[in-house]
Amino acid sequence: MTLPDHTPERAEVHADAIKRLEDAMDDQQRTSDQDQSAVGPTDELRSGTRLAAANEQVSARRAWLDYVEQGD
Repeated sequence: MTLPDHTPERAEVHADAIKRLEDAMDDQQRTSDQDQSAVGPTDELRSGTRLAAANEQVSARRAWLDYVEQGD
């Protein structure tokens, strides 16, 4: 996805990418807090799985923001 610099569309895409990254980081923090309070093997496994997914989401959102900021 290549948008010319300084277009309203590019600014929108950039703002959206920032918002999505911030939301993912908020979810990651909440999930991490929940992971810290997990008790028992089943609860810990579920919590760890959710935390891994949240970490992956942050990585994906950060990569998208980097791509939007750098262009091609």
